[in-house]
Amino acid sequence: MTSSDSNTLSEAVVAYLGYRRERSPRADAEAADAAAVRNGSPSRTSAVEQMVAESLAVPVDWSRTSLGDAGRQVAAEMKRRHPGLSDLAADALGWNFTFQWR
Repeated sequence: MTSSDSNTLSEAVVAYLGYRRERSPRADAEAADAAAVRNGSPSRTSAVEQMVAESLAVPVDWSRTSLGDAGRQVAAEMKRRHPGLSDLAADALGWNFTFQWR
């Protein structure tokens, strides 16, 4: 994946979840598509949905991990798995994780 593709995917993740725009995560395919179009790319919704699903499947040892720490752990793990992912997109995935596990 090129850095341009990674940037587009990162923007689409942030837009899809509504990170820093909404009070709680959303699944906004239109926002993800709009982010891709702004970057001259085709839809990234499928890739975004796969990344969200992957982030929700990151294993967490709940006996030793708080919800906030789990979100940070998920963000770090997604950055490790997808080095081109922006810090903002990784944080959005961690934020979503914490809401889904509340």
